[in-house]
Amino acid sequence: MWVRRSEYAALRARVERLAAERDEAVAEIAACRSTTVDTCRKYTDTADALVRARLARLSEGMAYEGRITRLVRACARYRTELAKERRRAARLQGRLDDAVGLTSPALDAGAAWQQRRQDKTRTAVTQ
Repeated sequence: MWVRRSEYAALRARVERLAAERDEAVAEIAACRSTTVDTCRKYTDTADALVRARLARLSEGMAYEGRITRLVRACARYRTELAKERRRAARLQGRLDDAVGLTSPALDAGAAWQQRRQDKTRTAVTQ
């Protein structure tokens, strides 16, 4: 079967056009594959870094948890000691008041007289 030159030229042009499209598609696929590999590598590195950061934060948190526990225990011990010292100071203050006579009923009676004194100096209130 014979083919005319015009048909042959048209078929040849079509084959060349399809070959060029094929070459462009192959190049585009290679570029997409390269981009995909680079993106996967970047996200994998980022994910690994994120996992490492989370593990580091978790280990720091565990170390801080031990520190916090020790601090809470020390704080409770200090608060207990403070309460004990306050009770001791109140007891000693009471003994001092008894020793110098500040707890006598006569002193309480004189306090009312002090409030009613006529010669008591009063501070002027200014506005």
